[in-house]
Amino acid sequence: HDIVVSNLTSGFLEQSLDQIYNMENEWTNTGQPIWSEEQFMRDIPHKWDLSFVATVNMSIIGYVIASQSEIDQRTSRVNKIVIHHNHQRQGVGKLLMKNYIKTSLEHNMNRLELTAMSNYRPAQHLYKSLGYSKSQTVRGKDGKLRDVYIKVID
Repeated sequence: HDIVVSNLTSGFLEQSLDQIYNMENEWTNTGQPIWSEEQFMRDIPHKWDLSFVATVNMSIIGYVIASQSEIDQRTSRVNKIVIHHNHQRQGVGKLLMKNYIKTSLEHNMNRLELTAMSNYRPAQHLYKSLGYSKSQTVRGKDGKLRDVYIKVID
């Protein structure tokens, strides 16, 4: 089964919201709040450049939604990454992240950041393997602890 990674466009996302929502429990199971359709479709800086979708036979098996920081133009941020449970621990997350990192650099963003639920080990492993370091732990508006990861590429 060949995994195809392509840019996540607003048109594709809108057409695929049913498939996306079928995977949303992968996200909420880690303790994250569910996303509204408005959150998925929201137009934020460089979102459609930096976001990617992985498919097998036209079925979505994972995606990453990322954007440029509103505060610092050299910073890009992963807002959400979800991999279907049948495809976890098979390198899909790493493939999506590598596309995101490469494209961030092409757009002169060399400071990458993201947050992950503090107790969610698979995410910790993925980000460390990609060269991120944990910079701090913060408590979200929902009262839950999240780790902030940073990767700076010189």
